[in-house]
Amino acid sequence: MDMKRFLLNFGLLMAVLFAGESRVLVLPIQGEINKVQLYLLRRAVADAEKGGFNVLLLDMNTPGGDLQVTLDMMHVLQKFPGETLTFVHSEAVSAGSYLAIATDAIYFSPDGIMGAAAVISGDGKDVDKTLRLKIDSYLRARIRSITGEESMRGNVQRSMMDEHYEWSIGNAAIKHKGELLSLTAKEAVKKYNDKPLLAEGIFENIEALLKARYGTYTLERLKITWSEEFAKVLTGLAPILIGIGMLCLFLGIQSHSLSFGLLGLVLLVVVFLSNFVAGLSHHTELLVFFAGVLFVLLEVFLFTGTLFLGILGILCAVGALVWSFVDWSKFSESQSFFDILIAPLQTVGLGTLLALVGGFFLLRFLPKKWIWKKFFLTAASGVEAKQPDLTGAIGITCTPLMPSGQVSIDGKYYDAQVMSGFLDKNTKIRVCSAKQSFLVVEPL
Repeated sequence: MDMKRFLLNFGLLMAVLFAGESRVLVLPIQGEINKVQLYLLRRAVADAEKGGFNVLLLDMNTPGGDLQVTLDMMHVLQKFPGETLTFVHSEAVSAGSYLAIATDAIYFSPDGIMGAAAVISGDGKDVDKTLRLKIDSYLRARIRSITGEESMRGNVQRSMMDEHYEWSIGNAAIKHKGELLSLTAKEAVKKYNDKPLLAEGIFENIEALLKARYGTYTLERLKITWSEEFAKVLTGLAPILIGIGMLCLFLGIQSHSLSFGLLGLVLLVVVFLSNFVAGLSHHTELLVFFAGVLFVLLEVFLFTGTLFLGILGILCAVGALVWSFVDWSKFSESQSFFDILIAPLQTVGLGTLLALVGGFFLLRFLPKKWIWKKFFLTAASGVEAKQPDLTGAIGITCTPLMPSGQVSIDGKYYDAQVMSGFLDKNTKIRVCSAKQSFLVVEPL
């Protein structure tokens, strides 16, 4: 702990002693650690400073999560001028252990467990050996900067993350080579040389902890909004929703299907708004996103076949999605613009890849299946890609024209657009003219 932080904590302690009461703000760290948790921690720190809270307590029950987000959260904790505590409610596993180590004091519930902090990839597999050595070296340096060179807490954390590390205190072997350390509550408070191994105490609940540590205190829990809870759930599902949404948009444009187009837009809107309502994106991204949605709607319903508006709309919508995932606070912390774009591009890129794979599967395998014939009118069913000159021909609409859709003339299907208004399915029509990619029709 550096001198500046020590002086800040000492000053706050003196203020507490004279005021006679500690003000504690509790932030729940529940479930997977992700970008929403980082946003909540930043909000908690800001609210604590504005509200005059001198203690920030993490109520932790997490299986771990994103390592980069965890490192960012550790950095935020170091900026808090007051005292930081962790209460391991149930578990602080993997990335959760790093976050706990970054606080000033750790407490356990009787059933609390902490440990198993080896770095793994996003799909749960071991990372490349060289990359792991680099990450482990960096993490150990970060932990030492927080706990000190020869801190017992630093040794505990290294034992949790490095299977090759061996550690003993006197004749007591704390960690053997070839395994990762995990601690129960009783193991965490066990004393060696009159010092607890990791935790300062075991308590049934937060209130009992604060009563023992401060005596007199006031407690307030950070209120998490429904939108923030919603964003927490959707964060892990974002690539899948983006992929399905893009695929539905593609199918909607290809088949002039209102249902597929609207479904695609709804899925993308859900992903985007989950970031917006939680405060992770702002009004500019919102405007660009809905401008893209408008262009796609114009392409589907008014200017069918131009492609320009559809492509422009998709680019605007996807660009706004990438923008909404960018953590601009990192840019102010001297990270380059390209560095902060990596994670958002990975998220949206994965969604795009899923859409491309899904599109390939549909185009490669489904045209031969009944489901394709049921929902789409394709060349295999007689759709003409290049429309012949059928001026004056009589036919019938086989989809609603709003104003675009498809018509049947002499048993063949054609893309068509009504001159004005809208037409229902099974409406008789006459061809007025033929454009490059569609027929212009009018009702009889």
